Amino acid sequence: AIIRISEENSKQSLDLLRIKKKLEPRKAVLCKLYDNRDGEIIDEAIVIYFPQDTSFTGEDVVEFQIHGSKAVI
Repeated sequence: AIIRISEENSKQSLDLLRIKKKLEPRKAVLCKLYDNRDGEIIDEAIVIYFPQDTSFTGEDVVEFQIHGSKAVI
């Protein structure tokens, strides 16, 4: 599944999922996603950050390419 967050505060989702890797614009990075409540690993996902000047929407976009199970989504 692919989840895209498009808004000026979309990068805050990286903090919520405890992503610690530095994301370079438009570069796919394999990251572990953590549950913000208990710190358990939810999934490993490809994460891509698109700054507003390079995104389709004209806003900052963070894209998560995750496993497609209902539990993860």
